[in-house]
Amino acid sequence: MTRDQMLWNSVNLAAKRQAEEGQPAAAMEWLGTLPFASQNDYARTVANVLTVWNHKSPSDAAGWLQNSALNPTLKADLLQKVQP
Repeated sequence: MTRDQMLWNSVNLAAKRQAEEGQPAAAMEWLGTLPFASQNDYARTVANVLTVWNHKSPSDAAGWLQNSALNPTLKADLLQKVQP
């Protein structure tokens, strides 16, 4: 694993943990502030957080996603994952 992959793995695990502990919106906000994320890294981690969030509260997860300022293509891909 490269240094960047190890760092991003830590970010991914921290974001998932934050979502599991009850603050998925805070995890999403935190992810949006990270300057070193590539689009693919960010998309993968957002998808992981949304998966956790969707298990806890599908309506909240879908609502956040619809109102987010994410790239429209990414948003469309993620919406497919959180809708039943």
